[in-house]
Amino acid sequence: MYSITGVHNYAPESRTFWFYIFDNSYYSLKVILLSTFIYLLFLFLENKSKILLLEVEQQKAELGALKNQLEPHFLFNTLNVFYSELAEKQPETAKGIHKLSELLRYLTYEAKKDYMPLERELKFIKDYIFFYEKRFENNLFIHFTIEGKVNDYKIPSLMLIHFVENIFKHGIVNEANSPAHIHIDISDEHLTLNAKNKIAHVKNYSTQGIGKENLKKRLSLLFDNNYIFEVNQNDFEYNTYLQIPLKK
Repeated sequence: MYSITGVHNYAPESRTFWFYIFDNSYYSLKVILLSTFIYLLFLFLENKSKILLLEVEQQKAELGALKNQLEPHFLFNTLNVFYSELAEKQPETAKGIHKLSELLRYLTYEAKKDYMPLERELKFIKDYIFFYEKRFENNLFIHFTIEGKVNDYKIPSLMLIHFVENIFKHGIVNEANSPAHIHIDISDEHLTLNAKNKIAHVKNYSTQGIGKENLKKRLSLLFDNNYIFEVNQNDFEYNTYLQIPLKK
């Protein structure tokens, strides 16, 4: 200012470095405090809105979990009502409803564990095949055999059903001359599964890549290199072989 007007704003005794610092700080302190307060206020409001959003999302998740619990309960209770009404008049139909209830209960609640008793997994497969037998009536040709003692072994949940499901989805199961085969052999240390079926449509099998790769990843994570998983396919037949260690 002095270089332009030739007039000082400060008295001669005040023209020192520290006085300039004090004077500017004094007059700017209010602005600094006000701007800092406004910044902190906006920061607080922003964080508060994030917290409220997280609480809302948490409540939605809890309500969703509660809803998922209520819907299966409603379904199971309804199936139990049907079972009770049909138990005496139509026992075969009631038997199917009971199996369906058990199958859904296993999928919904029990099979969420990493490992399940081998006996329960095999029963699940048998019930799964049972419903296809009902669907195809006398036109289902699949040989499912088990060799060895189940004992108290455990295996990864819902691993074996992958092979059974693929047969029904992509294989031919209604030709008496070319039945599908699923054989499970249980030894003291390993479970071995052999599956063979005639191919319905070759193109369908080409879409199984994702499922097969996911199964390989799961096997690798669970057993490292201590497993065997092989797939052999030609234009007419699809063969799979699995060997995994058993645990108690």
